[in-house]
Amino acid sequence: MEILPEFGLSNPQEIHSWPYPEDHRRSINRLVAKFTCDGQCYLMKARTVEHRGTRALFETQRIHQVFHQRGVSVPALHPGLNGETLIPGPNPRDESSPHYEALRFLVGPEYFHVPAVYYEIQHFIFGHHPPADEHTANQIGTVLATFHSAGHQPPIRSLAPEEWEHVVPHIDTFLLNKSLYINDFITRGADRRRKMHDYVTGLKTISPEERRKIDDLFCRIGDHSRQGQLSWGIIHGNFCLNNIIARDEGFFIIDLDEVGLGPISHDIGEVLSDLERADHQNALIKGYMENGGNISDLDRTDILDGLVYQQIASAFGNDQQELEINRLFAEVGALF
Repeated sequence: MEILPEFGLSNPQEIHSWPYPEDHRRSINRLVAKFTCDGQCYLMKARTVEHRGTRALFETQRIHQVFHQRGVSVPALHPGLNGETLIPGPNPRDESSPHYEALRFLVGPEYFHVPAVYYEIQHFIFGHHPPADEHTANQIGTVLATFHSAGHQPPIRSLAPEEWEHVVPHIDTFLLNKSLYINDFITRGADRRRKMHDYVTGLKTISPEERRKIDDLFCRIGDHSRQGQLSWGIIHGNFCLNNIIARDEGFFIIDLDEVGLGPISHDIGEVLSDLERADHQNALIKGYMENGGNISDLDRTDILDGLVYQQIASAFGNDQQELEINRLFAEVGALF
């Protein structure tokens, strides 16, 4: 809590940190604490400079602030005394620091690969995760359409220079590699894909027709050239029911740590995978499309491929789960 004065905060109360389950992988990004100061509830999160670099970390924060300024329901970031929303913490490699051993324990094996630690503080959003029903799914589709629309860049010539800082960039090279490492929706690692392909096509119950469908599916997923033809924009990067908070006045989107440039199909597909019923999934798509969202034919193919892929991934190595390939393709393909 020594970092709090850098944010102009002091005397925190009702401090609650999230403990690690015994089997949970430790990580610096899991250092999260909730506390109150002067009647306001805050959430503090540790952030690291990872392979995207320092510029990308600060760019993620800037996009978060722009969304808030544009009226998207996201938590407000609390600025530090220097005006930044990210404040550097203790040097994680300084063995003389009183925090060295504690940080080393909390972070775990990746500790020695952490170049720097920053902290952010945001207003805590009270509420609950939304239920999975048709009406709620339609509203979530509307929320996601609003989020994607807010990331669109107006023509730069229409802005005065002093307004440029409020523009979310369409193309920022520091965020371009988002789709290459985010694996919540589709794992694009070639080795894992190959093992999964071999596992499915090696099933004794699979027919030649189903084997052809699987071959085509994995060929499409592994074709990186197709990624450039998808609809790209500013995406959440981890848009699921757990990152949506329902309140009386509507829905809030939280956990914008992975926000950046990527295919919109990843956000849509990931939240669809949280909904088990086809009518709920269709309600979400309807809410998205009727409120400014646009899904091209190629986006649709990418979403459906991802949903089939997730079902295969859940069965991978699980001998108790049977895969009916034709039925799986038929059910997913009937969504929209």
